[in-house]
Amino acid sequence: MAKQYLSIIRLFEHCSVAYDGELNLPRIRKQLNAEFAMSGSGFIEAGGHSYTRQDVFEEIDHPDFSFRLLYHKRLWNSPSLLKLLEENKAHFFGVNDELKNFSGDDRFDRFFSPYFAMPFNYLSRNMLADYNFNELAQLLSYEQFLLPAEREEAFRPIRVFLEENLRSLRNTSKENYSIMRPKINHWVDKNWHPFFNNLPPEFYDTKNDFIILFINLCVALQKTARQDCRDISDQLIGLQETPEELRKIIVSNHAVFHKTSSTSSGSGNWTWIIWVVLILGRLATSSGNCGSDDKPDYKFELPKYPVPEIRPDNEVDAVLPDTSAARRKLDSILREVRKNQPGY
Repeated sequence: MAKQYLSIIRLFEHCSVAYDGELNLPRIRKQLNAEFAMSGSGFIEAGGHSYTRQDVFEEIDHPDFSFRLLYHKRLWNSPSLLKLLEENKAHFFGVNDELKNFSGDDRFDRFFSPYFAMPFNYLSRNMLADYNFNELAQLLSYEQFLLPAEREEAFRPIRVFLEENLRSLRNTSKENYSIMRPKINHWVDKNWHPFFNNLPPEFYDTKNDFIILFINLCVALQKTARQDCRDISDQLIGLQETPEELRKIIVSNHAVFHKTSSTSSGSGNWTWIIWVVLILGRLATSSGNCGSDDKPDYKFELPKYPVPEIRPDNEVDAVLPDTSAARRKLDSILREVRKNQPGY
């Protein structure tokens, strides 16, 4: 169960309670009872923090308190972790270094997890409100210190955020994109793939739901909002541990969105002009040989285009250029040219 951490070492030092060496728990209880009795309010103020009788004695009366006191001491000498637990402030460089000292210690995890859940919840909620995905990814790198009993509470802001955004994406289409764009700005403009890569296993299916929605949205918007599709693709390509089939589509789409400008729709007309000039030039050269005994050999090589794989409408498809109109245009030109050639 999640609970607020206050270092009992601060209280001991404030009340001059001896805690090094062999513990005399009856004496400690008697001394602290006297301190609470003298406080009048039932609280003891120490270093800007308020200690209640219930919380203090709940910890002192813990059957494993002598061992837990070792972790209290170590946290007292870990300022970044202490600030994280007591003030919900994360200085990640310090937290990284200090948590390394507890790595692989299962007993520490059981001690730490209930105190870590509340700061994790608070920090993730604020980071999501600011769309600060990079810092949230850093916070998520410590999720292994959360045990099953506290994970639901710790991850609640992330779960709520993802569910709300899934609804927004499901309601976004080509037709209403200009209206919905402000609601999904952060998925286009922000660097969110490190956040997704650090999501815990509980969110694996949710992550894949997002990937499918992003792919489908980009299929719909590939002509009307191509830059947004590129930006989303830049995030999708950075995702790790995605299903193989989705990964193939992401890579294929990414290559299409980042083709050189010569294949973009804006330069398509120039491409056709160049092809027509080349074809007419070749035909003109061939027609100059009409007086010879050899009959000209008319062979035309059509430009090669990627052919989209036909899939059922309810499946995600790779993004590929629409070439059907382009092929019809070229075929029409070639038919007109051939009609005027000898031997047609």
